[in-house]
Amino acid sequence: MTYLRTITDPVTKLGGVGPAATGSYAELGIHTQSELLLLAPRTWEDRSTVRPLGSVQDGQVANTLVEVLSHSYFGLKKGMKRTLKIIVRDVSGLGDGRLSLLCFGRNFLEKTIKPGRIYYLWAPVAIKGSEKQAVQFELHPATEDGDFPPQFGKILPVYPLRGSLTQRLIRANIRQVLTRCGAFINELPESLMKELDLLSTDEAIRAYHFPPNLQQLARARRTLAFTELFYLQLVARRKPRKKTAKPAIPGDLELRLIERLPFTLTNDQLAALKEIREDLGAEEPMNRLLQGDVGSGKTLIGWISALKIIAEGGQVAFMAPTELLARQHAESGA
Repeated sequence: MTYLRTITDPVTKLGGVGPAATGSYAELGIHTQSELLLLAPRTWEDRSTVRPLGSVQDGQVANTLVEVLSHSYFGLKKGMKRTLKIIVRDVSGLGDGRLSLLCFGRNFLEKTIKPGRIYYLWAPVAIKGSEKQAVQFELHPATEDGDFPPQFGKILPVYPLRGSLTQRLIRANIRQVLTRCGAFINELPESLMKELDLLSTDEAIRAYHFPPNLQQLARARRTLAFTELFYLQLVARRKPRKKTAKPAIPGDLELRLIERLPFTLTNDQLAALKEIREDLGAEEPMNRLLQGDVGSGKTLIGWISALKIIAEGGQVAFMAPTELLARQHAESGA
């Protein structure tokens, strides 16, 4: 058994990871096998529900059984390479419909995908005119009795890609790590797990990448999110608080700025300053929104309030929505 974050073996030890894939993994910030296990999928493909060809709309995904009807080629223009087109029809029993599979760069499928045979199809569908088409698709032979093969019913992770990486390679690499490392040591107190209905670390990381169902996926995501927050809180509590008092700046900076203004602050501005001073002196952190029309002096009130903190030896981050405005504030504040 091992801890999830202590697998320091590099990804170069995994099958199919050469120099190109190593560089692509590095672009994702992945160098070790632990970092690979912590790679968050962008989404998950739910292949557990049949979605027949007759019901899928443009941009939706078909997930069904089909029969191959015919092969043909298109692209007869001069200089254009001919491309295989495979016509299939739905035989799931839950709907009908046909689909054209456009095999760009995959003309070799003519030899393996035979007319008259039944396949399990997964494909994002696009509608062009009156024809439903798919460019990206997966076909897996049906069982001997024409039923769904084991590939159906899975919920597959979809990872961010870089360079030469593919979904198939990342999934295979993660399976390798999960197989080699054995069980993971649980990282959360059992009392918390029972109270919050969380999974063990081992169950969570496996269900996160290859969930048996959507309910288990939700529990895995909740468990890993809570674990991350748990560690952040633990580190924050254990980290010694260094209170290094900085020397205060002599003189009342607020008053000096107010006296240099070519106008007198309004009663509303003075009232806002008074409330902010009281908040800054309280034990709880201030949570305040200063509202006012354009040109009403909101920025000035912010500057004056910041000077109080600076005069007491503190630091202030004065932020602006654009770089140009930030530069203007810096120049006017100086």
